Amino acid sequence: MSFLDTLQTKLSNALDDLTSLEVRTYRGDMTTFVKTMGSARMKDWLTAETVGELKLVRLTRSEFDGDTVLFVDDGSTSGAVPEYIGDAHEAAVKSAHEMRKGLAELAVRAVQSVV
Repeated sequence: MSFLDTLQTKLSNALDDLTSLEVRTYRGDMTTFVKTMGSARMKDWLTAETVGELKLVRLTRSEFDGDTVLFVDDGSTSGAVPEYIGDAHEAAVKSAHEMRKGLAELAVRAVQSVV
């Protein structure tokens, strides 16, 4: 891949990150093995071995123009999805939208302070 192709891909990905918001919620069982003696630090958790199986149960993707894709697992193949998972997903989407709004307001104020 050429430098220009790499640059174009990175810019395209950055633009997608700036103009869309995606929240995924999974459920399942995981076990994490932290190889350390004593108290574990963050770096120990980041390099820990994790095994298990997760299933996507909720997905929300909102585009800058307002288009939204919503996926909801109805539980027909994996058993009923507890209500608290839906509540947690909705709270995460709301929090992500508020954070995005705050970042946009911060950017506007930064530009206004320069102008």
